[in-house]
Amino acid sequence: MEDNIVVIPNFNDRWDKDLRLTLSRDAEMRNVLHVFLTGRIDTYNSEFFQGRLDKILEYGFVKLVFRCSSLEYVSSSGLGAFVTAHQKFVQKGGLFVFTDLQPKVLEVFQLLGFNRLFCIANDTVDAGYFLRGEGDAKKTVFPLSFQCPICEKRLQAKKSGRFRCSNCKSVISVADDGRVSL
Repeated sequence: MEDNIVVIPNFNDRWDKDLRLTLSRDAEMRNVLHVFLTGRIDTYNSEFFQGRLDKILEYGFVKLVFRCSSLEYVSSSGLGAFVTAHQKFVQKGGLFVFTDLQPKVLEVFQLLGFNRLFCIANDTVDAGYFLRGEGDAKKTVFPLSFQCPICEKRLQAKKSGRFRCSNCKSVISVADDGRVSL
């Protein structure tokens, strides 16, 4: 992994005790930057986070892969920072891809519909499809967290298909676009 100083000079001149950002260029696509997020993004550090993303944009990186295996929590302020930055990056032809989201963070993304705004990939291989423009066919909402239409039990589907609710035994269909029906 390249050191942040090599990727963006003075990137680490500001830091936050609850959030660590580590940068690395993609091995195959030199215009892609991997942003490893460790900790939490909340009301107290969302402005700091927004500033770091602005610095990345200043240096011409518009395609970002957010590596989130160590991202524990994102508040509404943190989500707002992602949305604000996304708008700036898209104006420059950019793209955000999220990988390895923790289940609770993924659920928040899905509940708020951010899985339709951002590309969410299972891993860096899937992220590559989005980055090369091959992701539209693969852009789904899975894994999908949803409530059973009958008993409202919280369920998860890893792919589209027909499933049986573990609580009320109703047969539920989940479409490729995430629509749930009986």
